[in-house]
Amino acid sequence: MVGSLTDISQEKEKELEIQKKTNLIAAISYIIQSLLETENWQELLSPILQLMGESSGADRVYFFKNFQDPVSGLHFTQQTHEWTNGLVSSELDNAEYQAIPLQEHPITYQAVLQGKPLIVVTEEAEESMKQILEAQGIKSILIMPIFVDGQFYGFIGFDDCTTHKIWSEDEIGFLASVTTNLSLAIERKQNLDRIRDAFESRDSLLESIGDSFYALDKNYTVTYWNNVVEKLTGIKRESIVGRSLWDFVEVENEQFKKSL
Repeated sequence: MVGSLTDISQEKEKELEIQKKTNLIAAISYIIQSLLETENWQELLSPILQLMGESSGADRVYFFKNFQDPVSGLHFTQQTHEWTNGLVSSELDNAEYQAIPLQEHPITYQAVLQGKPLIVVTEEAEESMKQILEAQGIKSILIMPIFVDGQFYGFIGFDDCTTHKIWSEDEIGFLASVTTNLSLAIERKQNLDRIRDAFESRDSLLESIGDSFYALDKNYTVTYWNNVVEKLTGIKRESIVGRSLWDFVEVENEQFKKSL
């Protein structure tokens, strides 16, 4: 009888473990797909933190972004997003977490610069970190660093306020997959912003030269139409860009067309 109960218990544990892995895989798929489909990763950050928190069983999950003070050159980190399970306090509006000097936590700072997940037990933490964790009633914390273009950009933290959570390989693998894809999403957004800035600089230059200017691709599709040529022709930019130049010419002159 005892043996049968043990077998049933073990079978139940296996079922729960399989279900947990299934939930983690489903969460990963949803997060990765969502990050691929949006340009603004920040809009997804709150629901991502919630999904990560619920999937991992953490009490509190948050995102910290690093920044450098332009005057002192010192590096700081600030909390920008947070999720809690409703049983622990929210620290999102805590003024003390809007500019935490990274240099004041040298052991933790150097550890996360290695780019690997870091588990910190409050009782064993360096004194400066220990004070912060104890103030929030945190027993242990998992830090998942985020690197963008090879630079330490920030991190996602997972707090456990009831027990010293033992993180499984599956859980850490799940969280690492999420932070990796988040890093890629941030890089994509930054690259798009750089491209937009470059186009805006180009457009500003072309609008300031005082001469009519337009650009065509190999199929004579208008790709640029500045304000001077707009005034000369009476054709608005929004009407012609993306369309063939010949759509606006009543009689096509093949000889002139070949000479362009």
